[in-house]
Amino acid sequence: MGLVGFGRIGQCLARLIDPLGGELSVADPYCSAEVVAAMQGKLVGLDELLQSCSVVVLAAALTPETRGLLDQRRLALMPQGAYLINVARGGLIDTEALVAELRSGRITAALDVTDPLEPLPANHELRGLPNVLLTPHIAAGGLETRRAIGEVSVGEVERFFKGEPLKNVVTRKMLATMTWRVCGSYDGPGFGRTAIDLLAIKGITLHRVRVALVEPFRISNGAIAEKDAILIETKNG
Repeated sequence: MGLVGFGRIGQCLARLIDPLGGELSVADPYCSAEVVAAMQGKLVGLDELLQSCSVVVLAAALTPETRGLLDQRRLALMPQGAYLINVARGGLIDTEALVAELRSGRITAALDVTDPLEPLPANHELRGLPNVLLTPHIAAGGLETRRAIGEVSVGEVERFFKGEPLKNVVTRKMLATMTWRVCGSYDGPGFGRTAIDLLAIKGITLHRVRVALVEPFRISNGAIAEKDAILIETKNG
């Protein structure tokens, strides 16, 4: 198996597949060979990974450098019968090149994300190909997962107020290699409401919260608008 991207998601996936055996190859320019080796993997170049792995999972961030990472040339490197799984961002793959490869029947794809349209139009060719599995960007969107996301968020807020070390800090250095998303303010159900409801259950009130990351992140009605925001300061009143 090959993992493209070895951040938190990639490493979590590596732990899940470790009991299954097999060889793990990793392509990530920001990860050291020592980190990969500690998880029973081998750090290789992207082209080598695509040529040698029968299953390739994309878990990388979408940045200007990674947009179109799997283009026609790189997709052609994948062996006959290989599986391509994208759980990251649709923009990592050149969609037209992917459709051409899938149309030929050489490879099979499982896509939780697509680009540039998500969801795909009803008449898009990807919907009709027998060697494509599509999920609407909610592959992990079950009730248990959503509850767990809220619990993680509430746990971080509790640790912040207690002055304890946080477990999921995003630094500026990390941000440089992550997907940046523009988001609006929170005004309906979803992740934000789950987290705020859990805070209420635990007796925690956020009077005023400041978050810092990028300008599009905003606060609305006292709720955290985006789950990836960093909590940096609170004030009462």
